[in-house]
Amino acid sequence: MLRVAEHWKDTRLREITGEAVRQSAFTLYPKVKGATRNRQVIAPTQAIINHAAGLGWCAPMKIKRFPVEVKTKTIIDPAWAHAFADHASPHLGALCLFMLGTAARIS
Repeated sequence: MLRVAEHWKDTRLREITGEAVRQSAFTLYPKVKGATRNRQVIAPTQAIINHAAGLGWCAPMKIKRFPVEVKTKTIIDPAWAHAFADHASPHLGALCLFMLGTAARIS
């Protein structure tokens, strides 16, 4: 939020447009993907502006999000897990089989 706040510090709410917010994402985060720009700039800026709109200070704003690359995850099957466990250390193999069998997460 500090980077976003510093970027808009002296700008009046009525001067901020959806396209200006999108351009600020490129200025603040020039080398990241769309998902990061949406999460770090678009969402917080839109939330602040729409909160101000709720207070009657400005009109609410809709901002077009950047495209997000969705990666399809492949699920392992029991045969792969058993083959992995055969080649891994005993503790790691047991952990793999336990996680597959119970849907437990590392955290």
